[in-house]
Amino acid sequence: MNVKKFIKLFKKQVDVLYDKDRIISGNKNLGILQNSEHTYLINVAIYLAVKRYHQKNILIIPEHGGKFPSDFVLKNEDNNKIELIIEHENSKRRILYNYKKLVKNKTAKERLLICYVYDRDNIKEKIHKLKKYKRKHKIKKTIHLLIAKKGKKIFFTKSKDYVYDNI
Repeated sequence: MNVKKFIKLFKKQVDVLYDKDRIISGNKNLGILQNSEHTYLINVAIYLAVKRYHQKNILIIPEHGGKFPSDFVLKNEDNNKIELIIEHENSKRRILYNYKKLVKNKTAKERLLICYVYDRDNIKEKIHKLKKYKRKHKIKKTIHLLIAKKGKKIFFTKSKDYVYDNI
């Protein structure tokens, strides 16, 4: 599975779902999506990206009950191998936890972490900390990272808000 192709398709779906005509609104403020509404749209974008990936044998398995290896598992139906696992995290405090969770998975070919930092945080600093953790613990696996800012003053509104890196 080509992860960069998947990320490109995912970002296209994010832009479609977050356009000015979206039909989902925030619960507290109609114009601002809270974590649950935001998570819903990201989950739909992941589903639609898998559907448009043009590889008929890729199945998506969503997390159920928190006991699953990841938020989403993309599996090759033909050989029953895990092509990609995806973690989506709204809380900046759980980014490292989810990074470790992805690293621990021994069966997936590829890993993707989609996460956010808040208004005052620095994306480059967070990436640097993850890379430092990887070096310190001699981790060989690569994690594809999509990270963006969101918060009370900065709202996530389009796929261009994401910064990509592989750690």
